[in-house]
Amino acid sequence: MNSISPNKCTVFVQVWVDVNALQPNSTQGCYAVCNRSMQSKGEGTANLQTEVPTGSFICWSVLPIDPQFEGTLEITNVGTQTGWSAAPAQYGDEQNVYTGQVNVAYVDGVVDSNIQFNYNGSTGPGQMSVTLPVAITPQKPRVASSTNEASEYEGSEYEDSEYEDSQAPDKVLQDAEAANPITPLTVINVAVDTQYLYSQPPSSTPYQGVGIYMMDNQYSSTSNEGTLELNTQVSAGDAVGFNVFAINKLKSNAAKVSIVGYETSSGTHIFKGKGEPQAQDSGNYQWIGTPSAQGSCTYQLKIAITPPSMPTQYYFWDPFMTCNS
Repeated sequence: MNSISPNKCTVFVQVWVDVNALQPNSTQGCYAVCNRSMQSKGEGTANLQTEVPTGSFICWSVLPIDPQFEGTLEITNVGTQTGWSAAPAQYGDEQNVYTGQVNVAYVDGVVDSNIQFNYNGSTGPGQMSVTLPVAITPQKPRVASSTNEASEYEGSEYEDSEYEDSQAPDKVLQDAEAANPITPLTVINVAVDTQYLYSQPPSSTPYQGVGIYMMDNQYSSTSNEGTLELNTQVSAGDAVGFNVFAINKLKSNAAKVSIVGYETSSGTHIFKGKGEPQAQDSGNYQWIGTPSAQGSCTYQLKIAITPPSMPTQYYFWDPFMTCNS
């Protein structure tokens, strides 16, 4: 067990898992993201590489894309013992959450932080062990090269600092019993680096930068997983769930992010009438819609980001969806 609370962490690594896509000796269906978009490579893939300041406290979590899957995800190991002041270990009773601290004297070398986790469930492969090749490179904190360049994302959002450990960390998913009346067959998940995205000025045109990562639970038919341009295949009459989460959501003072709008920007209006995506009052799916018309479309998903004691900013972008009969 580890006593380092997620509230103390400033670096967050999430692994989102499509349990139906898991295969032996493979990382398919696994998408790793970090809240350091401008210092990372391989965001939205199984091969995340990220740079962090020396001495950083880090939180790892493994989560299902479909929150109502039947089973468990359990981290069994993160990396090796080299390069850590506090070796990664399970936080409290949370089997899917590890925390640790990079050694303050370890600079510019790659720290092995491969994430190993087990899946046990009645869907997909049933039982599976997966290892993701995640690498962390500690570096001295960067200093702005000019007065116009902020160091990290300073001044754009609340300071992502340590938080009172007495404050219970937030939960990424709701309790299982808080179920929606409709259980979607397809789940589209959006992971957001809220600190970086909030540093980008809102625009009247679709956002095209980094910091937003989409994935769904339809690995075999979907393309562009882990990117802004997710292309999801759905079937007429089968509900679609939409969720958005801050990558650092386990931190109690993380910015709040929510879906505030859906609309078709071009192509076929596959959602019609009562089937249009709507916000849900409770449950594990924030928005749900039911497609009824066959065809393909470009749609816009609009999100709101609200850091503590700061104004809300809005962003939207253009992913794709195809509805089959």
